[in-house]
Amino acid sequence: MAIAYPFVQVKVDTSGLTPIATRAPGVVAIVGVSLTGAVGLGVPTPVDDVAAAKTAFGDGTALTRSLTAALSQNPAPSKIYGIKVPTDDTAGWTAALEILSGVQDVTFVVLAESPIKTLAAGAVDKVALLKTHCEENSDNGQPRIGVAAIDPTIARSASYGADVVTLINAYTSDKGRMVVVAARGAQYDGGAPADVAAAAAGAIAARAPETSIVLKLVSGFKIPLQAKYTPGEVKALSNALIIPIIDPILISGESLHFAEGTSLSTNAALKYVDIVRLLDDMDFTLKASLVGLVGDARITRSGLNTVRRQIEAVLDGYVGRQAITSYQILIDILPILDKAESSWTPAEQLQVKNARAERLVNATVVVVIGPAMHCLVINLLPTFAAAA
Repeated sequence: MAIAYPFVQVKVDTSGLTPIATRAPGVVAIVGVSLTGAVGLGVPTPVDDVAAAKTAFGDGTALTRSLTAALSQNPAPSKIYGIKVPTDDTAGWTAALEILSGVQDVTFVVLAESPIKTLAAGAVDKVALLKTHCEENSDNGQPRIGVAAIDPTIARSASYGADVVTLINAYTSDKGRMVVVAARGAQYDGGAPADVAAAAAGAIAARAPETSIVLKLVSGFKIPLQAKYTPGEVKALSNALIIPIIDPILISGESLHFAEGTSLSTNAALKYVDIVRLLDDMDFTLKASLVGLVGDARITRSGLNTVRRQIEAVLDGYVGRQAITSYQILIDILPILDKAESSWTPAEQLQVKNARAERLVNATVVVVIGPAMHCLVINLLPTFAAAA
């Protein structure tokens, strides 16, 4: 290293190399019962493979079976946590979910082997606890989606669709925070009922947020031929915003796929899972990119243009990967600051004065989303050839 002292002194400032916080969009947490394994009760523990799950949570436990279902997806989620409930009652499940609230990178939550079904008197309504957890954490700045499944052991009947739909009324979320899947007769290779929710959460989380899950592959279990849904049942479930899992005849081979891509939401704007996930991802990325400017960027023309450029840098990435089509950024006082101060009207002068006094700037980002095609209507118009 050449020395120029005392003539030239260079000091290196590495603040510009500080990385921007990122959040993996597909992190699954599975809460469940386990009385064995190396990990204690209520300790969130990431597992990378089935062997690690068995070591942490025991072989043959409900939690390990559900973790195995999530891990069996291809592609697999970026991270999967397991956490034991302290006790298998309302207090225990509530405590485990409260602990999970402190794990900030979780985006999907599943309760192991806790399907939606008619509850016995006094039974814990675990799915209701899941819904509350996801909604409350989302309201507090940690967006989460709960995934639950219709009990696969509910038998085929003439009123199957109507009966199942009545089970979900308490779990609808106007915030788009619940996804419900259904796979009648779903079972593992040994014949035990499968945790369809854990498998579905892993399959959804493994894909980019803007990816529609319609007809995407879900694995880890099988459905006997005699249990598969009829077209009428698929339609009834889909209309109720339940996602049936089917083996489409138009897709070669034997494989299971999501027949819909909806969340169990009463809000039409949040009807589709990919829209909810994309908005969650953009929300976090914008916050993480802009938080470094708080306290440094000035309410001046140059300062607000710095903010604009930072937002553009984030949104250009979404445009580049075709998650969004276009965007427009509106910063309320920037058009005023772009003009000569001598030309400001009294109202504009007051607007700038108030913004600087309160140190508050409002920005609106209009994002245009090109949604994935879920339905293609083709009109066939057959006609006879004219006589020669």
